[in-house]
Amino acid sequence: HGATKRAVEAFWKPFLISALNDELGDIDADYGIGTAVRAMLLNRSGYEVGLPTVPLGDLYAPCIDYIEQRGGRVVFNRGVTGISVQDGKVTSLSLQDGSSVEAGAYLSALPFDVLCRLLPQSQAADPYFSMLDGLSVSPITAVHVWFDRPVTELGYAAVIGRRIQWIFNQSSRHAGGFSADNGGAYLGLVVSASDDWMKTPRQVIIDQAMEDLESLLPAVRQAKLLKAIVVKEGRATFAPRPGCDALRPGPSSPLSNFSIAGDWVQTGWPATMESAVRSGYQAAEVLLRTRGVRTPILKPDLPAEGLMKWVTGMRDF
Repeated sequence: HGATKRAVEAFWKPFLISALNDELGDIDADYGIGTAVRAMLLNRSGYEVGLPTVPLGDLYAPCIDYIEQRGGRVVFNRGVTGISVQDGKVTSLSLQDGSSVEAGAYLSALPFDVLCRLLPQSQAADPYFSMLDGLSVSPITAVHVWFDRPVTELGYAAVIGRRIQWIFNQSSRHAGGFSADNGGAYLGLVVSASDDWMKTPRQVIIDQAMEDLESLLPAVRQAKLLKAIVVKEGRATFAPRPGCDALRPGPSSPLSNFSIAGDWVQTGWPATMESAVRSGYQAAEVLLRTRGVRTPILKPDLPAEGLMKWVTGMRDF
């Protein structure tokens, strides 16, 4: 590939491991190339990223209001325990509290392995669903730490040569006891492809994260650690291994009233937030078609600019 060891360690590893959630040696080259092209070559604004300025719960709340104002209902803490199927259609969902829900159309945004466990065995054996057994998963670990004083003015930072990979300064996004307004600090630390930490005790992870922070942010050495939480997502995303793209199904399932969403669905993107959003658009289009409505919802990718118009004419990204 021609990249120097320094370039791999200082750029390609942080960039691709964070974007694709797997080690460089395990990633399908098409995913790596496509991600680099979209981010840096295809369009002059492709590199732009968005960071929420409020907690995610506040970000999603207007969606719930939108649904309820139009006669819909959002139900929490009643997980699905089974999917009933008859004559090629989903007929109902069984819930944790023993009740069931019936609808004319259904849309699943479950992880692929969970979805297959909820289906009747005869449906799970359908090639559309059974091929999902070939997908692997990759973990992400987050370490949340709270201090008695500010420790950095950075909004976020990519980290090179340490265990932690990203630092997000959550102080400005969270009001209350640990916000920047009253002298505290709250940092979110993220590690993608964190296989080494899956079996590591949480206190050891906290100690290692603090060691990294103290070497990166001198103010941490004087600050008092008030609280620390480790969140391990062992099955955070599908692993972008060679050949996995052929195992990702489209949004239309063999069940005529059942559409599928999730970053693992075939969207043309790896397991990113962009893929998750695009899969939602795709599934919504399928659902609308079951109601006789053919309205395009999926937003187009950024268009190729300059020389990339010629390059993209030679292959897809």
